[in-house]
Amino acid sequence: MSANQFHQASLIEGKAKKPLDIFGFVFRYGIIIVAAGLAFLTMLIPLVLMISKPNYETSAMLKIDPVIPSLITNFEEPSITGYYHDYVRTQARRITEFTVLKKAIEQLSPEEKAAVLPAHLSADECVPILQAIMHINPVPSTHLVELSIHGPEKEGLATMLNSVMEVYLQKMRDELVDANKHRLSYLTAKKVELAENIKKKEMEIQQLATSALTSTFAEDFNLWQQRTSELQKSYVHMYGERIQAENAYKYQETSSAQLGELSLDSLVNEGVMNNQAIGFTSSWTYQQLQDMRASIDGVTKDNEDRKRVEVRMQAMREYESTLREETRKTIDSITYGNQKLQLARELIKKENSFHEALENEEMLKAAFAEAKIKSGENSATLLQGQSMEIELKNERDMYFRIGTRIEEMEAESRASLRVSIEAQAREPENPAGTNIKKLLMLCVIVSFGSVGGLFALIEFFDNRIHSPKDIIHAFGHPPSWPISRSSEDIPFLDVISKGGSTVTAKAIRSLATRLFREFEKNQSRVFLFTGVDTGCGNTEILLNTAQALACHVQKVLVVDGNLTHGDLSEKLKLPHSQPGLLDMLEERNSFDECVYHDTRRSIDILCSRANTPDRATLQHLQEFLKRARKDYDAICIDSCPVRSSDFTEYLTVQSDVVVLISQGESTLYRDLRQTADILIRLDIPALATVLNWGGEKKKIWLDAYLDRTPNQVKRLFTRDSKQGSTKDVS
Repeated sequence: MSANQFHQASLIEGKAKKPLDIFGFVFRYGIIIVAAGLAFLTMLIPLVLMISKPNYETSAMLKIDPVIPSLITNFEEPSITGYYHDYVRTQARRITEFTVLKKAIEQLSPEEKAAVLPAHLSADECVPILQAIMHINPVPSTHLVELSIHGPEKEGLATMLNSVMEVYLQKMRDELVDANKHRLSYLTAKKVELAENIKKKEMEIQQLATSALTSTFAEDFNLWQQRTSELQKSYVHMYGERIQAENAYKYQETSSAQLGELSLDSLVNEGVMNNQAIGFTSSWTYQQLQDMRASIDGVTKDNEDRKRVEVRMQAMREYESTLREETRKTIDSITYGNQKLQLARELIKKENSFHEALENEEMLKAAFAEAKIKSGENSATLLQGQSMEIELKNERDMYFRIGTRIEEMEAESRASLRVSIEAQAREPENPAGTNIKKLLMLCVIVSFGSVGGLFALIEFFDNRIHSPKDIIHAFGHPPSWPISRSSEDIPFLDVISKGGSTVTAKAIRSLATRLFREFEKNQSRVFLFTGVDTGCGNTEILLNTAQALACHVQKVLVVDGNLTHGDLSEKLKLPHSQPGLLDMLEERNSFDECVYHDTRRSIDILCSRANTPDRATLQHLQEFLKRARKDYDAICIDSCPVRSSDFTEYLTVQSDVVVLISQGESTLYRDLRQTADILIRLDIPALATVLNWGGEKKKIWLDAYLDRTPNQVKRLFTRDSKQGSTKDVS
């Protein structure tokens, strides 16, 4: 035991309700259950022999193939090898389904039904009976399933079993047909829907083909794309020609301006020189002048003829000069006029060529832009047509596949089942046995089950402490060494004095040793002994523990604090005139007059009488305990249960260690928890629990019944339940 061993957290670890101890239950009531069950069974056996009847049984075989051949396709799973056993168990459960058995019963004639089942019951009421008498078991190492049925009469068993198999197989066929029927209805509707979609898409594709001017939705057949390509080439070519014409026009303007600034005098002079009229005139004039010079040669200057000739010669010279000058002017005008005309003509040609190229470029540009738009629109139409062609192809493929699948399903719905009848049931010739074994088993279950259930119910509502395990469940820690019942020749009050080698004495000495260790370790001197309820033996345990504690310390004082049922003086056979605790506290007697020294136990005892202390008495008690702590090494205080006395609560506050005593087979588990909760709420320094097997037990009605049982059984039962528990703890 250590300080704060059972703090509030320790109670949380404990269980609020007493758990069920299976081994303890069997140890306490096992022999009684067996004895009572055997007695009950003995009374039922004659009844079993009277009502036993012969039992007839017949069986049939179903074959479940793990692999079935595919009829047309592999859409249905041909093999169930991987989960064959699960499939067999599933079918076994389905055979005994309510609807199957009900239909099997309904298709029998009233005579065939009455041979196996009660005739006055309806088919719904007969189904549970049929489920009870039918058994379905797979045959090991085969693909067979055995169906068996039993009953008190042999007539009608085979007919009933064969009817069940036929109904079940028909149900499987109907399920296959129904499954294909749902699929066929869906596929047929899907086929009609696809046909409508195909027709609609074909019309849309025809419209697109008319719009795109092609039945092949490919870009190579896009006429607008080809026209766009040609227009693009023409536009590029025309664009180059327009650039050339524009540059030629600009060059011609520059050339004309530059050529117009050049002088053409050399060409004029050349024209004058090459003029035949001037040359002929000059030649004729030269000849005439020569002739005239010859005619006047030798004639004086004053000669009139000479003068006339000279005038005439001068006139000819002037005419030649005038003709030459006029010719020059004419040639000059013609030359410059031709140059200007030629330059203007070339410029006009270049300008017209430029404007023609520009106009052609604009026309090609507009046509190219329009062609591009038309080509894009036509390309989108072609893409839409390609997409619709793909969709149409897919829907056509789906249409043909659905049609093929419908034909396959119509053929598969007529295929053979995986389950088939291997052997029909036949009427049994001889009984398979009797129902005596089942009746005996039922009697055994009823006999021992009723007795065991009764005692289990008693155990469930029995809240008493039966073993140290209950203390562990309540607190989370084991109690001190349980104190067993002392022998009959040694009074429990003198177990330390006279029974030093007994188990009881050793347990009390162990408790004293733990208190002494608390004294040395934590200087604990005041030890309060209290029971969960009255009659726990705390007074006897206190005296024996104080006597054992006197071997460890010099001075031990025992105080009788049980003012409600104080009987320490009576147990020690002290005279009635012996003053006690209240006499000392009320100062009617001194401490030395009130204390009694027990020389045999080497302890001092302060007895008391039943009374109720007042406030002044409680104050004197606190002062007395302070003085006693100085005069005594250990003070052991006896008290009544804390749940019934406020004075015990006061003593608890003044104590260093509280020893909580519970009595086996008497103290209630909930009272133990409640008492410990009260003590812990008083903030006690330390708490020690003691389980006492001695003393007089509180009996329930079961104990009173056991008192009336034969002594031999009673001694055996009580010995095993009490001494055995002590041995386990030791």
